[in-house]
Amino acid sequence: MVDGCQVRCNIILVRSVSFLKKSVSLPDKHSLIMRFLIRLIGSAMVVSILAMIIPGIYISGFISALILVTVLSLLNILVKPILIILTIPVTLITFGLFLLVINTAIVLMAAAVVPGFNVGGFFPAFLFALGNSLMSYLFSLAD
Repeated sequence: MVDGCQVRCNIILVRSVSFLKKSVSLPDKHSLIMRFLIRLIGSAMVVSILAMIIPGIYISGFISALILVTVLSLLNILVKPILIILTIPVTLITFGLFLLVINTAIVLMAAAVVPGFNVGGFFPAFLFALGNSLMSYLFSLAD
């Protein structure tokens, strides 16, 4: 025989599970595409603004900024993990600050690949990488 407490607990459990199924839904394909496009355009705008602010950084136009953001994303996905693994001892000794140097190297690699994006040396690339990291962190807070 089932007592009243067990029945009430089961009812509460079923209601809470059905509530969670209704409230937690995956975003549809269109919202994911829109979020990607907004982040891409926003990142291109940030890159363009950083190029205006930092002396030694030059971007020829907004299309070059879009290409730069795409190339930086690909380099961060493909090359950056390898560089991080290869430089683990230095990163540990510097308490993670060497990751800024890795980001600078990624920016310099992108400058070698992207037409219309020129970097005047290590220090402008370092400032650019620092500003870009800060802005991507602020973008991640908005999500």
